[in-house]
Amino acid sequence: MDGSEPEEYEPNKIFVGGLSWNTTEENMRAYFSQFGAVTECVVMKDPFQPENLKRNRGFGFVKFEDPAAVDRVVNPQTTHTLDEKTIDPKRAQKKSQGVKDTDKKVFIGGLASTTTEEQVKDYFNTQYGGVSIYNTVQVLFHPLLCPTFPCRWSKLCSKWTAKRS
Repeated sequence: MDGSEPEEYEPNKIFVGGLSWNTTEENMRAYFSQFGAVTECVVMKDPFQPENLKRNRGFGFVKFEDPAAVDRVVNPQTTHTLDEKTIDPKRAQKKSQGVKDTDKKVFIGGLASTTTEEQVKDYFNTQYGGVSIYNTVQVLFHPLLCPTFPCRWSKLCSKWTAKRS
């Protein structure tokens, strides 16, 4: 890097988006080795599939020995194609430290259709205190999608997202 990049980026690591479902770590390592010595290569896999069936999620990360390799890869004049698919490498952002706003949210589902927003607000303020934002979403379940079909499929289900301050 030339020093002009903000410190939120890892100096020798790239994020690679747009990977083919068939791309393997070996293919990705072989491709990016033309830009510099690769020290680490990871294709992200679906964590919810059985180990022998895990499909890649379409993105991964490559770490280079020399940060100058990152500059060569992210050159805007360069188009990258891997496994017959155009890919989109970018500088990898550092993992953020501390608690993010999204870490403070909770989804509440499965409430009775008679539950009021005020009841939810009172419960969470009593139990946890400091609840600051509420979003109410009304969803009408389709009979083929509703897990409680046929008993409640025609009722509205209220869902709240509460955010602790």
